[in-house]
Amino acid sequence: MTRLVADIGGTNTRLALAEGGAVIADTQRRFANDDFPEFAAVVAAYVSDTTPGPLAEIVAALAGPTTPRSGRLTNRDWVLDADALATRFGAGRALLFNDLTALGQAVPTLGADGVLTVHEGPVPAGADQALVAGIGTGCNVCQVLLRPSGAVCTRAEFGHVTLPSSVAGLLRARFGDTAGFTTVEDCFSGRGHAVLAKRGTDNIFFAGLVGALARDLRMAFVPDAGLYLAGSVARAVLEGGGTAAFRTEYTAATQVDLPPPPVRIIRDDMAALRGCARVVLD
Repeated sequence: MTRLVADIGGTNTRLALAEGGAVIADTQRRFANDDFPEFAAVVAAYVSDTTPGPLAEIVAALAGPTTPRSGRLTNRDWVLDADALATRFGAGRALLFNDLTALGQAVPTLGADGVLTVHEGPVPAGADQALVAGIGTGCNVCQVLLRPSGAVCTRAEFGHVTLPSSVAGLLRARFGDTAGFTTVEDCFSGRGHAVLAKRGTDNIFFAGLVGALARDLRMAFVPDAGLYLAGSVARAVLEGGGTAAFRTEYTAATQVDLPPPPVRIIRDDMAALRGCARVVLD
């Protein structure tokens, strides 16, 4: 049973074929979104290039709000309809997921070569909860419950939560105000990073803000199996010299004695595709 899997970002779309819960080697292709008017045109180009034969399923992850039947990209005028995709390409069914859900499904597959460890921390025996936090064009989280049958990913709209007092305190100490940020996503996103840069901050300051946010996330979600950071902004600030500033805030004392779990940046370009390959469809 062949499944077409897709990772649809704001700039590029990656596609591959999968069978038995795994991506088939040498089937991955990347396409620049600017070259296509819609996602279906990308699929058509892929099918023409690879001639995969009959497709049983299409599973796509996209950077934007989704339901299993529909979705739209946050920063591109692409609207996806699962039923229309299945009909056009002769697939038995098609389902859509948020990209963080796909990364959550991929967590059990991530090896040392696919991540960059930002903080080494203890993983207790029986640890069964992880968290993926995406900081890029927008911000959101996906809690991952690690079960013998596979990963179970929960839904959230954390980016729209009011900015935590821990982060607001750091902003006030620097600027005397909260820089106009009301929600988490106002600050922890590409536009938030740009606003702070215009006010004279650097990646080290922003990494400290990410560390304070991560400290709150570990208290809220207890990711004893690890916190995974994804997204272009998270990678840029933590790979750009901000690791120490992140750790200082992340490991600061909390009211509850909860050892800080490991923090890793997802660097594996195939992770979302593998998540789409692994997800079990009802």
